[in-house]
Amino acid sequence: MNKSYNTREKYTYKPISVPGGGFVTGFVFHPEVPDILYCRTDIGGTYRYDFDTNSWMSLIDHATDIDVWETYPLSIALDRQNPSYIYIMVGLYPNHKIAFSKDYGANFIYFNPPIIDEKGNTTTIHGNAPGRSTGERLVVDPHDSNTLYMGTMEDGLWKTIDRCKTWTRLNIQYPGKESEKGISFIEIDPISKRIAVATSGEMGSLGKDIRGQSVYISSDGGLSFKPLKGEPAPVLGGPKDHPGYVGQRAAFLDKYLFVSYTAYNIGWSNWNTYGCDTGKSYDGALFRFELDDGGEVIEALDITPPI
Repeated sequence: MNKSYNTREKYTYKPISVPGGGFVTGFVFHPEVPDILYCRTDIGGTYRYDFDTNSWMSLIDHATDIDVWETYPLSIALDRQNPSYIYIMVGLYPNHKIAFSKDYGANFIYFNPPIIDEKGNTTTIHGNAPGRSTGERLVVDPHDSNTLYMGTMEDGLWKTIDRCKTWTRLNIQYPGKESEKGISFIEIDPISKRIAVATSGEMGSLGKDIRGQSVYISSDGGLSFKPLKGEPAPVLGGPKDHPGYVGQRAAFLDKYLFVSYTAYNIGWSNWNTYGCDTGKSYDGALFRFELDDGGEVIEALDITPPI
C-alpha cells in the first residue's frame, strides 16, 4: 500500500453561491446529459441549477410548516434513461418519504420508505443527522430504471424493482457477524453489475468499539456482498472514539474502484456519526482498488495526496 504519485496538477477553486439554509451536503450531476445539476442541503431543501441564468432554483417552495420534513433531503437519485426523473430521500421525525418527480422537480409524488416491523413503522430518513455529507444512499440502477437501491442510517440496505412501491432488504455482513445497519453510500458500476456499499462498520466491530469492515462489493447485482479487501486499518491509540475508517464516496472507472475514507472522533455521539459534517474528522484516506472480473481485489493502493 505504498503511496505513489505521478504528477501533481494545479487546481483553481472559486466560491459558488447557494441561497439555501443549512449547508450543502451534496451535488449530483446527471451522468449522461450535460447541464442537469442538483444540490441538497441539510435543512434548506433541494435545488436545481439553471445554466441559462446561472442561478439555483428551489424545488421546495411549495412546502409549508406542516411539510417541513421535505426541506431535509438526505440523498438524490437520477435516472440515466429518463433525464427528467429525480428521486429524493427526505425526512424529519416522524415523517419519512421518498419524493419522486418526472419533470425535473416541478411536481412531486411521495412514496413511503420500507416497513421494518409488524406495527407498520418505516425506516428513518433524517436529512440533518450526522453522516449526511457522504455520497448518495439512494441510487437508480443504471441497467434497469425500475430498480433502485436505498441505504439507511439505521435499518440497512434495501432494493425495489417497482420504483419505490415495494422493498426487499438485502443482507450485507462480515462473515460470522450480523447484517450492517448503517449505510453511508451506494455506488453502481454503469458497465458491469458491480455494486459498492459503505457501512458504519458497527455490526462487524473488531471489539471495544473499534469499527470493522466498511466497504463491501457485489458482483451479482446485490444478491451477495463480500468485504472489499485492503481497506486502511484503524488508527488505534489516543482519545479516539469508535476508531476506524468509514467510506464516504466512491467511483468506478474501468477496472478500478476509487474510495475516499474518513476517520472520526465522535466524542458525543454513536456509531452513526462517521462523516466530516460535524467537524471532528481526524484522518482520511483515498484508495484505488484494482478489481478482476469477479470483483476480487488485485491491488489496494493508497493514493492519498500528501498534506
